[in-house]
Amino acid sequence: CTYVSLYEINGAAQTIIGHDELYTYPITAGSDYIWSVIGGEIVSGLGTNEVIVVWSDVSGSLTVREISSRGCEGFDVVLILFNLVFTLTQQTITLLS
Repeated sequence: CTYVSLYEINGAAQTIIGHDELYTYPITAGSDYIWSVIGGEIVSGLGTNEVIVVWSDVSGSLTVREISSRGCEGFDVVLILFNLVFTLTQQTITLLS
């Protein structure tokens, strides 16, 4: 197997719970990418070099593993997230009499 280079996941390590956050990994022609998340949900991009995650917990992790066009697998690359922030939205309630 050909060596699969390791890079870093690019994206916010601190964000707001419930907001979409884009994470990218440098693209290699012909490669597939296996993403997994703890503390959130991947809402788009599975199999590609970029995903959008919606975080749902105060901490979590995002992992990607690259598989080359020849089927060689790289090692897991992990981004640890911590101290994610909750935000409250103000809503107006109208009572009808």
